[in-house]
Amino acid sequence: MEINNSIPQLDYDGYTITPLQIPKQNSNSNSFPPTNQSIQEPYPSKEVILEACKIYFLHCYNQPFSFFDEDRFMSRFHWDGVPMYLQLAILATSIRYSSKACWRDCKEEAIDKYACLSWDIISASGLALVDEPDISIVQAIALLSIIDTLDATKIKKHITAGRKRASWVKVGMAIRISQDLDLMRDTGLNIPESEQEERRRLFWSLYLLERIICCSSGRPLAIIDSDCHVRLPSETLGCPSEASSRLDATTTLPAILKYNETQRDTLGNFSSAVLMASAASRATQYAFRDEIESLPPWDHKSEYGTIQSTLFLFTSQMRRRFSGSTMQQQDFLTNGKLDQRKVGHFLLARAFFHLTNCMLNHPFLLALKLRKCHFSIPPSWLRGSRHECFVHSLALSDLLVQAKALNCGITAFFCYCVMVAGSIQVLFLDAEDPTTQARARECVQRCKRYLDEVAPYYKIAESFVSHTISLSIFGYRLTEKATGLQNFLCQSTKYRTILKSYPFADDLSPTDINILRSVVDFGVMSTITSSNSPLNLSSSPADDEPSPDYSMWLHLEDTPETSSMMNNSIEGLAGLPPFLSSAS
Repeated sequence: MEINNSIPQLDYDGYTITPLQIPKQNSNSNSFPPTNQSIQEPYPSKEVILEACKIYFLHCYNQPFSFFDEDRFMSRFHWDGVPMYLQLAILATSIRYSSKACWRDCKEEAIDKYACLSWDIISASGLALVDEPDISIVQAIALLSIIDTLDATKIKKHITAGRKRASWVKVGMAIRISQDLDLMRDTGLNIPESEQEERRRLFWSLYLLERIICCSSGRPLAIIDSDCHVRLPSETLGCPSEASSRLDATTTLPAILKYNETQRDTLGNFSSAVLMASAASRATQYAFRDEIESLPPWDHKSEYGTIQSTLFLFTSQMRRRFSGSTMQQQDFLTNGKLDQRKVGHFLLARAFFHLTNCMLNHPFLLALKLRKCHFSIPPSWLRGSRHECFVHSLALSDLLVQAKALNCGITAFFCYCVMVAGSIQVLFLDAEDPTTQARARECVQRCKRYLDEVAPYYKIAESFVSHTISLSIFGYRLTEKATGLQNFLCQSTKYRTILKSYPFADDLSPTDINILRSVVDFGVMSTITSSNSPLNLSSSPADDEPSPDYSMWLHLEDTPETSSMMNNSIEGLAGLPPFLSSAS
């Protein structure tokens, strides 16, 4: 094995990795030093990696990211063709789902150590900068970026995950390398169809990952829809258990955005998730943009209108696909059990669909835009947009609560969606209609319970419950303000003016605006803070008057009356599988 002697020695919390242990660049040598399978050793045994691969494909693959072709990957692994940095990235990803006793008391530390070791190999040996990288480097960096996004682990007084900057940089790097490899185009390479499909699914998984991370202000996209000339992912080749679609195999994203609704072909679940991810990212960028729009949102030629057109396309697709009995509960089952790999993209597409409607019609975000609007606001349109936001936030929370009850995979993005849904419903707790109040109360209760139950396993969920943000000017930190669903709930009456007939948000202070934007910003809310102590939200002496105590609503038990309120379907999506009726 050729050694790169220019690689510096790496000190790694209890052990040292010398240059002799790091293969040069693209070497696929799979040399394992003796190990007792302890995390104090730099490399685990091949048997441990093999078990990690099995866990990964059972619990992570296609849920929702599909970075690999399982058969091709396992064949490469058995022939020692998987680089060590990729093996370590998979190990770090899989440890969370392992029941092995050796990880039980040190999962967080093990995840951090193996993720950092994988990244150190990549960065120290310059693997990301070689002129002819293969897709392994893209796969590894993508996995590491997810670890950065997903959790927060405090080891030796520093936070090792929940790092939005690290995740943002790594996703950008993976995307640029994938573009250098021409993954965004069907290049006509003379390679097996399974390998071509692996490249497509890797690219579209990166697309989904970036769209999730970019549900935030100040996060421009690296993948532009008009540049995506690769075909949409095939459901059959990438995951044989999924339903195939002729449209997926012949259509690109730019083409589907101009698709003629009168045609009868429909999209598969993965492609539907891509379509809705496109809509969600456009809605988020639109919602967070401060510039004055040239057209009012009720104009069908406005950006608001074009995003709505994409949503209508999705609903029309769903009407065709789920008409009659074309899809039943058993389509998501394998051996009588819910198959996570079948349902992953189904859930993601619907979560994106409801989130897009929430962001597009959010009462506060629209209020900021409308106060700069020089047009007369149609009252009927305003009422309709609020109703859409209210109904879709109910449906979003119900979808994910039901999915969790069915033991579907929990992701950082789903926690964020629950946070957004709950924060919207908080605004409706003072609604004049008692029925609306009751439905909002039930939704907030469910969202809070969801995040509380997930928090012990995913620290990012804890941030969504109780989070602090720093407010500063010209680089000088002024104070910290508490956001998070729990804190936001306790101060909800401060924001009742948002639901006025003409919501110009003039009664809100800059601090209030900052907080209201933060609770729907994935980048802000996924940044783990060093202190979880709730702080006073008062931005002026006038804010010191007491607020109603809604905290007791978080502990109410479900009742038949309140539970039934969550089951109303949204027009255009009726007829979906009953066990996921909240998608309707």
